[in-house]
Amino acid sequence: MVILTKRFHINLKKICDYIANDSKNNSKKVFNDIIRKIDHLNNFQSLGKVVLYEGISVRELLIYSYRIFYKINNNDIVIIAIVHQSKRL
Repeated sequence: MVILTKRFHINLKKICDYIANDSKNNSKKVFNDIIRKIDHLNNFQSLGKVVLYEGISVRELLIYSYRIFYKINNNDIVIIAIVHQSKRL
């Protein structure tokens, strides 16, 4: 089961709000594409590569210019955050 953290929700809202300033349609498309990418984790938990995020070992998915960080806890996939690739970690 995929679990979306509050932090992820806040990050995603900021991203979509920023994109919506130029195009509401593009914002909806990016939102839907990100959710679809995350949904793939239900069948392919190890899809992302292992990276360090805030000092912990997690997995990372890339979509557009964004990095989605997640960890696997038993059968749960916890989506930690989504950040722009240009952001220094």
